[in-house]
Amino acid sequence: MRHACVRRAAPVTLPPVLTGRAAAWSSGEIKERRRKTVPLPPELVAVLRAHQETQQRERAIAAELWQNLDLVFAQENGRPIDPKADWREWSEILADAGLAHLGVHAMRHSAATIALEEGVALAVVQELLGHSDIRVTRGYAHVSSPLAQDAAARLGRALFGKTATRTATRTHDH
Repeated sequence: MRHACVRRAAPVTLPPVLTGRAAAWSSGEIKERRRKTVPLPPELVAVLRAHQETQQRERAIAAELWQNLDLVFAQENGRPIDPKADWREWSEILADAGLAHLGVHAMRHSAATIALEEGVALAVVQELLGHSDIRVTRGYAHVSSPLAQDAAARLGRALFGKTATRTATRTHDH
């Protein structure tokens, strides 16, 4: 696989904080000029730990050429990744996967939508994305038709009972 290790992404100012089973990714100042701790899935923590080990090997190989800028994602010499090269590689990844190029930021929209489809409450998605206003989060989350259909079915069961929803569904299917 071409991208076995998380190599090309936007630079982050501080390394991830990985302790025990709990993990968080701490970055420098954000819009609100405060630190933000973001919970990470354990699977991503494993990927970041592997990346950290790879980066430590790159640091040893680069020796005195390594520029320690405390970046999680950097070139083999520790310098920041070139944004144009990063954009080109992202474009290639999407093209190889047969996906339209919607920009890197679109992944935040995907993350919000996937979280909602997995049953995560909108307020929790807001916290994960670091939005201070839930109205911003609503703009990120795109509810899929199956999710909306499930919500309608649940509402129907709550209002009319379990048999009413099944009867209504059968009537519409024919």
